[in-house]
Amino acid sequence: MTAARVLGWLDEQSDRLSPLVVKEVRQVVRGREFSLSFGACLVAGLMVAFLGATDAVAGGGTAGRWTFVALMACLGFLGLAVVPLGAFNALRRGGKAINIGGVADPIPLEPFPLMCLQKS
Repeated sequence: MTAARVLGWLDEQSDRLSPLVVKEVRQVVRGREFSLSFGACLVAGLMVAFLGATDAVAGGGTAGRWTFVALMACLGFLGLAVVPLGAFNALRRGGKAINIGGVADPIPLEPFPLMCLQKS
């Protein structure tokens, strides 16, 4: 499968997504913070995989366990530290936090089906 075919397939799949989702993903991927954090986690993941492989070849019985835990720690760091900090930095640079209107009392409508149908 050539790169042009893969890119064409991805372009077709992006048409099925909400335009807002596509816009936000493109904006995040272009950001410097994403590139730096993704690159750092990629390097850390490759180092962990290399160390896990050398441990497995050397006969370490628990190489798979600690390799899995270390790789999940890299992903957890991305999801629990980098993404929220990126959002806070966006607010610091002039973004706007929006109150989505949470209420404590029951409301007469069931909002979940309306959100799923994207109706207002």
